[in-house]
Amino acid sequence: MKKSPTTIDELLSCSFIILDKPRGPSTHEVTTYIRKLLGVKKTGQMGTLDPKASGVLVIGIGKAVRLLRFVDMKEKTYVGVMRTRIAPKNMAELQAEFDKHTGSIRQMPPRESAVAKRRRTRKVYELRVRDIINNTALFESRVEAGTYIRGALHRGRQAFWNGQND
Repeated sequence: MKKSPTTIDELLSCSFIILDKPRGPSTHEVTTYIRKLLGVKKTGQMGTLDPKASGVLVIGIGKAVRLLRFVDMKEKTYVGVMRTRIAPKNMAELQAEFDKHTGSIRQMPPRESAVAKRRRTRKVYELRVRDIINNTALFESRVEAGTYIRGALHRGRQAFWNGQND
């Protein structure tokens, strides 16, 4: 039986870090910072968070980078806050609009994204309004990995942005 790693260097040769990425830096910047901070040769991340988003980022270190493709999820859940220009009358009104935008959607990656700029199809399994205060809604979304959540939400909030629901 192989003994467990006992030194920091042994642990860093094949590890994962679960990090709460703050708003601001890109996923790549955070991963590079971790690589330099720890003085390791190789780091990689599972998924990509928009620079304007905060959230959980899984970073592989050393040999663990090769394992990331086996643990990457096909489906992701996000919780966030959305603002509209015009306040919905109630949660049901906004939910009805969200329900129109579930299923398969076509998206173009944002300019700041590192992936190829081509239209792609992604699935929005669920968009749920959890609470509303005036023109601010707390929502939960369950989407296919690779979905740009701000793009998916943009469609659902348009009716309340331009006054089409008055």
